[in-house]
This record gives sequence, C-alpha cells and structure tokens, in this order.
Amino acid sequence: MEIYSEEELKRQKLIRKRAKTAMAAVSAVAVIVCVVMFCVVTPFNERPCRICAAAALAVAACFDVYVSGYVLPYIRPDAYGKPKSKAGKVARNLLRQLLLYLLCIILSAIFTTFVFGRIRDTVPAKKISIFADVPSVKSAELEVLFSEDLPEGIKMVKAHTFDYDVLGFAGGSEADIFIVEASDAEKYLEHFAPVSEFLPPRSVYQYYVHGGVPYGVLIKGGGNASAAQYIEYQEGRDYYLFFGNKSLHPGQDGAAAYIAERLMTLR
Repeated sequence: MEIYSEEELKRQKLIRKRAKTAMAAVSAVAVIVCVVMFCVVTPFNERPCRICAAAALAVAACFDVYVSGYVLPYIRPDAYGKPKSKAGKVARNLLRQLLLYLLCIILSAIFTTFVFGRIRDTVPAKKISIFADVPSVKSAELEVLFSEDLPEGIKMVKAHTFDYDVLGFAGGSEADIFIVEASDAEKYLEHFAPVSEFLPPRSVYQYYVHGGVPYGVLIKGGGNASAAQYIEYQEGRDYYLFFGNKSLHPGQDGAAAYIAERLMTLR
C-alpha cells in the first residue's frame, strides 16, 4: 500500500489541474488552426492547408493521449536514491504508446482529408473531371480559369494526371474528359465514347478513328498544342481528347462538351 503525504497529494492535484488546462489549450489551438485552414483553403494552397490541419490535429491528439496515460493518473511517490532523468522517462513513455500515436496521426489525416474533400470537391454529377496521361497538369490554374464560366449545374472542374489514381486506371469510372497520347489510345478505348455523342462534326477537327468511328479530337500535334501553358505534354508526341463513356454529362449541348471546347481553344 502506497502512503502519500499531504504535500504529495497537493502536488499531484496541481499537476493534474495544469495538465487538464494544457490539454484544453492544445486542443483549442488545434481546432482554431483547422477551422482557419478550412476557411482559407483555395485551389492554390490546398496541399499546405491539408498538411497544417492534419499536423495540428495529430499533435493535439498525441498530446492528449500522453497526458491521459502518464500525467492524469496519480503518480507513484518519487523513489529515493537514484535520480531519474525526466527526458529519459518521457522517451520511454512515448515508446510504450508508439502504436497509439501512429493511430492518432493516421486518423487525423483521414479526418482532415474527408473535410477538405467536402470543401474542395463535390459529387461527380456537379463537376467535370479531366484526366490527362501527361507528366503534370496545373490543376489549380485550370480550376480557377474554368470557374469563371461554368455550365449550369456544374460547381467546379477538376483536372488530374493519370497518377492521381494509384490503384488502377485513373478516372475509368468518373472521368468526363481524357487526354491520351495517340500511341496509347487503343489501350484505353473501352473507356471512351464516340466523339459524335458530345461534339458535332467540324472541319477543323482532326479525329482519332478506330473501326471507322471517330473517338477523339487532336489536341496536341501538327505544331499546335491546346492549353500548353496548363498541360505538360511530352515533346514530339501527339495527344487526343476523348470523352468518357460513363460521363454524367453527355450530349452535344452537355457540360462535358462545353468544357472540352473551351479546353481546345486555350493556348
């Protein structure tokens, strides 16, 4: 049975009170940081805002776990004789709960990703998704550019490279518009719709034809490159614009066709 002196009990009560105050303060700061990041996020600063919010939430969660595990419970009276290093004690405590801290970090990242997804994204029915098989795309710049004149019912335009989906074919189930190198077009043909379902025939178009059916429109080739300041094409290669056969915005007067024509007129 441990016997605590009155002085020891008072000391521990003070430590617990300070610990609870510190927990509340750290959690409040984390909430404020997250709210600020949610409010100031734009297409251009989304990544740093996500990182800051996730980091603030993870730090607060880990701090609360540490305090709850090693500070709030009553502490055994200090042993006489051998002095203990405070830093060493903290390090040992951290290692004991390492897996719990990792879980806090993972859950913080998942939560902030979910919230930012709600803020900076929308359902497929209210956006036009562009997937390009190119080294890089200036997604933020294109999103802001198209936001100035969106079709009715569309809230945003999202542009990604194929690397956006690391688990499989990028955009296979959600893309409205694809930009694919000519030599790879046949490989993805099952995901494309005939171009006539979206764009009326025009003499200025150069088509990618398969089995006598036009599926794509030349967007980069023959010395011309549409949207070259936003899309990094491979030099010396031709690219075609295709429409996804699962697009939620079909039709020659649909939103996908409107954005595609705007994209092809960009220089």
